[in-house]
Amino acid sequence: MDFFFWIGILFCLSQSALFSGLTLGLFGLNRMELEIAVESGNEDASRLLEIRRDANLLLTTLLWGNV
Repeated sequence: MDFFFWIGILFCLSQSALFSGLTLGLFGLNRMELEIAVESGNEDASRLLEIRRDANLLLTTLLWGNV
């Protein structure tokens, strides 16, 4: 029982760290720089720009994931 409790705590902490990092990383991106990168043909920037287009949904999803 005690083992699974600590595994659960470790899992929750790692998920919280993941979602906190994603929140900082995705909202720290400059939209103008992403648009310039998309125009230069960067496919990864294109995917990130699609994710960032609906910022309210992104923020809500990341915050609920962090809970």
